Amino acid sequence: MKRDNNTNYWNYGCTKENVDELLAIYRNMTKEVEQLEELVPVRRFTLDGHIIGSIGEAIAAAYYNVQLAPISTKSIDGAFNNKAVQIKITQQDSVPLSFDGKGVEPTFLLVLYLNKDGSFYEVYNGPWRRAWSNSSNQDAHGYVHVCVSKLMELSKGLTEEEIIPQQYRVPKMTKAYRNQKSKKELDKKAIAAFAKKYYEIYKSAPDEIVESSGDEDFAEICWDLGFYMDTGNMFVAMYGDAFNSADKLQLVIDDVKDLQILGSAIFSKWRYITHWSYGGESLSSKESRKWFMHALNRLNELSN
Repeated sequence: MKRDNNTNYWNYGCTKENVDELLAIYRNMTKEVEQLEELVPVRRFTLDGHIIGSIGEAIAAAYYNVQLAPISTKSIDGAFNNKAVQIKITQQDSVPLSFDGKGVEPTFLLVLYLNKDGSFYEVYNGPWRRAWSNSSNQDAHGYVHVCVSKLMELSKGLTEEEIIPQQYRVPKMTKAYRNQKSKKELDKKAIAAFAKKYYEIYKSAPDEIVESSGDEDFAEICWDLGFYMDTGNMFVAMYGDAFNSADKLQLVIDDVKDLQILGSAIFSKWRYITHWSYGGESLSSKESRKWFMHALNRLNELSN
């Protein structure tokens, strides 16, 4: 394809026709992932987050005429009418936002929701500051989180001057359009047994036993129980820094009512400590023991 010299270089290829074809390819990729998981059901094969993010930026360019910024521009993904735009696309129940106060603060925030079948919807299109002001406290990675449902609420009543106009129609997000989660009923008896077992480990087992509980069997148990590993995003969106602090978790733990969200937070916390903290944290530390004991005790209460 010959590049139009009048087109922003970073928008090259981002036509509606190309993006629609890209989404068709993505749909086939998700089917292939499902086939991989059928072949090796004890492992998860997830599409890289960079792929999903790039799809979102390509949609923004084609469907909203956002002029994309160079790759990895800090906090900014593009511009509309010379005003900075941050673009997010999600398949989860919350969206992470970041801005360290340096450089250009985004004017607009465009949030899209992508289904596995390639369909996409507009969750939020409006002032970035409006969404930022309604987010959780920053997590350990410097991100704040906003629930998709909150963004849908914040998108109501915005004026034409506050949004980026669509060049091609993008349907508004509704609850009915979300990716369907597994219909499998949570096995409360199995969850209670899991919670009791690991509560006792974190409460009184020697450090080496606690650390050995970080093997991959823990992950497989969590998957089998119906928990998911979302880096704690949903829990953070609802309870803020309680994901990172045992003392803050203790303050809100009685407000936690959802088994799957709490179980998934436990799974994500374990995953972060064992795989992503690069030795900065350990399962057997006093802080980690306290956090897991609060979370597991509550998990046991909710499953009885």
